[in-house]
Amino acid sequence: MSAVPGVIQVGGVSHQLGNGADRASDYKLSFEDTPFVMRDFIVDNHYLDNLEVSFVAGKNFESVKEGEIERHVILNERALQEFKFADPTSAIGQSIFVDDSIALTVIGVVKNFHFRPMTYEIGPLAMRYNTKQISFASARIVPGQEETVKAYLQPLWKRFDAVHDLCRQK
Repeated sequence: MSAVPGVIQVGGVSHQLGNGADRASDYKLSFEDTPFVMRDFIVDNHYLDNLEVSFVAGKNFESVKEGEIERHVILNERALQEFKFADPTSAIGQSIFVDDSIALTVIGVVKNFHFRPMTYEIGPLAMRYNTKQISFASARIVPGQEETVKAYLQPLWKRFDAVHDLCRQK
């Protein structure tokens, strides 16, 4: 897909944004804390760039070798309140725990954005890197090239999924 003329970059995500079909896990700052439920999406290192999400501190994920364990997390600004971090910069490098079994280091903080339907308030969000759990592709396309890209991808898409539509545009 990334070789198609007009495609700038391809990314991946576990769930589609904006439709409420997402997942949540229990998060806490230390083992002694009472966990709270927070939405989380599994993304790759290109997904946030494709959405043009702005970082307020830290950095995006780097490409990880297949089989490497999940180690990092990117939070939105709203999540900082739940963890009681003073500011985005102070969150960088901190460890948080997911479901009592996964320790993740905060490497980035992004501006709040709507990841659920627009009628919902923006809640806390964690983005985690694990390419084995990606179910949806996202493509950043050169403006004005949408139909060209779709024409290139249509035959390929039909080979893999004859039932569902090729794309939903942002």
